Amino acid sequence: MFENARKFFHLSTAEVINPEAEKWHRQYRRTPDLWYLNQHARQLVFIADDFKRGHRRHELIEGQEPIHPSCYTADSFTCYKKDLGVHSFPLPFEKHIDFQIHGWYKPELARIQGELYALPSHFLWKVLDIEKENGLQFNRTRVSITVPWREVKYNIDPNVWVSKIPTISRDYIRTIRAWMYIARPEYWDDYVGVALGTRAVDLYEHDTPKDWIKKYYKF
Repeated sequence: MFENARKFFHLSTAEVINPEAEKWHRQYRRTPDLWYLNQHARQLVFIADDFKRGHRRHELIEGQEPIHPSCYTADSFTCYKKDLGVHSFPLPFEKHIDFQIHGWYKPELARIQGELYALPSHFLWKVLDIEKENGLQFNRTRVSITVPWREVKYNIDPNVWVSKIPTISRDYIRTIRAWMYIARPEYWDDYVGVALGTRAVDLYEHDTPKDWIKKYYKF
């Protein structure tokens, strides 16, 4: 059944005869793996753009809370920003991307900070894939995400005064796989440049140095 669905969503519009089927084909052309997504109730999605909390398009996933508020890509990216004022959004490119025509303007490689969500599968094909123009402007891709966490411990001996002072462990690291929307250089190549309002996303460092991460992009 799922194989038949997969083949259906790869049909060209000209091959679709039934009007209702044609409507579905147009609506879900940005999600060729819909047959796969619908086998799972939820999908892990790494969000590092204007869908984050406090940003313009977060309202489109309103009601969904991150399962981790601050995690990072395991790999480094080149991260530009399409500067449109309140409508700005980041353009993360895989590290090997090099825009030769703008060789004099190239942000450095760094990991990206974002939020990790477990979104209902339909949020991808009804909202994110359409808003991000999956397959045209961005590619929804599986990437490795570094999830840091700490343990908080208390001394359970009631006779020890310091039992009221918690002990916080060092950072522990877990790596998981999640979906991320990565900019397609074929689409954005001619847009990257100062003349078209594109610049680097701001880089940050933790106030307390961490041996597992240095600079990172944060939108």
